[in-house]
Amino acid sequence: MFWKVGDVMSRLLWVGIGAAGGIYTYRRGQRAWDRAKERGWSGTASILMAATASALQTARLQLIEQDAIRDSQRQLTVTPTETTVNRAEARRSPETIPASRSSQSLPTVTLG
Repeated sequence: MFWKVGDVMSRLLWVGIGAAGGIYTYRRGQRAWDRAKERGWSGTASILMAATASALQTARLQLIEQDAIRDSQRQLTVTPTETTVNRAEARRSPETIPASRSSQSLPTVTLG
């Protein structure tokens, strides 16, 4: 198999980046483990619970804010019927007046 110089260099670069990232992650994890052992399990658990509570509170406040924005954008629009017909006119010619135009019908309400 013949490799091009660019391919070999590219692979070596990415292997080097991966190795450096792995070493960095291992050392950070080792330091975190050492700090957790110094504090003990209860100290580590309390820090973890405080961080979780803070994240949940932030998420809750963002949801409340989004709901408030959504509610302020939603408006109530009342659209009246085209023609209002009183009962006297409806008695004269009931077949010519649709039921939706009678004075007993309710106005149409649409949420926009």
